[in-house]
Amino acid sequence: MLQNWIKLVLLTLVVISCSPEVKDPNAITGKVDVDALVKANNEVGFSLLSTLDTAWKNVLISPYSIQSAMEMTLQGALNKTKTQLITGLSLGSLTPADVAASYPEWDGLMKGGPGATRFRSYNTLFYDPNRLTLDDQFRQVMTNAFEAPYLNLDFDQSTAVDEVNQWVKDKTEGKIDKIIDQITDDDVLILLNALTLSGDWLYPFPVESTFDQDFHLPTGSAISVPMMHLDWNLIHERNDQGAMVQLPLKDSNYAVMFVLPLADPVQSPIAWHQAVKSMFAGFISQSHQPSRALLTIPKLELGYKVLLNEPFKTLGMEDPFDPQTADFSGLGVSGKGNLFIRRVDHRTYLKMDEKGIDGAAVTSVSIGATSLPPAYVFDHSFALIVYHLPTGTIVFDGVIHDPEEKG
Repeated sequence: MLQNWIKLVLLTLVVISCSPEVKDPNAITGKVDVDALVKANNEVGFSLLSTLDTAWKNVLISPYSIQSAMEMTLQGALNKTKTQLITGLSLGSLTPADVAASYPEWDGLMKGGPGATRFRSYNTLFYDPNRLTLDDQFRQVMTNAFEAPYLNLDFDQSTAVDEVNQWVKDKTEGKIDKIIDQITDDDVLILLNALTLSGDWLYPFPVESTFDQDFHLPTGSAISVPMMHLDWNLIHERNDQGAMVQLPLKDSNYAVMFVLPLADPVQSPIAWHQAVKSMFAGFISQSHQPSRALLTIPKLELGYKVLLNEPFKTLGMEDPFDPQTADFSGLGVSGKGNLFIRRVDHRTYLKMDEKGIDGAAVTSVSIGATSLPPAYVFDHSFALIVYHLPTGTIVFDGVIHDPEEKG
């Protein structure tokens, strides 16, 4: 059985570290509110997607991985730095303790369910004990809430970068081979989250129905790309903002939502992204029945990498990245000076073909008995959202402007 993979690794900062502790779930304090974490995850995902999209290049991020890494970072933040992180991460009234208490249940829901689709997520921290002494409480939270082992690593060794990247390669099963290029003299800790998601479509596309067809670029020109075609009973909707089709993964809690807003992504980018966000939110808040639809969508294989420092600053997180004003004293103590976030690196990979995808998005199309069903042809800029059906958690969201762009 062919499986398709979405792989993503998120590297966050130079501010943290860890070591092995005995896990004690009873030590986790704070209220459990998984719904609030899901809401925050999706809100930040849409905000970052809108910020990163230029309407000329594909974008693919994993809100779940980004939030996982940043919520671990939050556990060491104090005072104004903590406030800015809570606001920027859309956590509302949740405290760091609430986040830590809620994360294990959220992570468990994401990994549960039928086994045909496989979701895996891993947290870890690399730190140099010669550069940073970890706070005991922070170490305990990393172990009890995030199951993040903290690994001692001599950052001065020539093999240090290779060891970090080897962890990335192992956890993404070779789909992403590296996340960092160097470890600077200023770095004291590297926090990582890596996840994988793989599965086959519940309704695979017939291979014989794939053929080259025009895809219209934002520039106005067209390129010929392999387009897949499916005629099936799907969940779909068309309204005054655009069209949506949901395609579920086999025996799974996951699906892919394809969203085609009516707004122009070049002339009206804000309206385009607002439509994606509101259409997804409205769709998952209602029940739907499948009906016949014709779905046309390009085959995809793309990679994406981005430095998230500036996008996070636009969300109000100035102090965490400022060497002078950042307050991460809850992480521990370093003789090298004040702790701050130096970099937030993010990288993803996605492949989608006739057999499957590493996400999920589906739209069903209602048709009349005596006429062709509504046709959904994704032959120009569209959004895709891979999400967890029981909770609505977005694992990946992206914008496809050019299906031939490999990244």
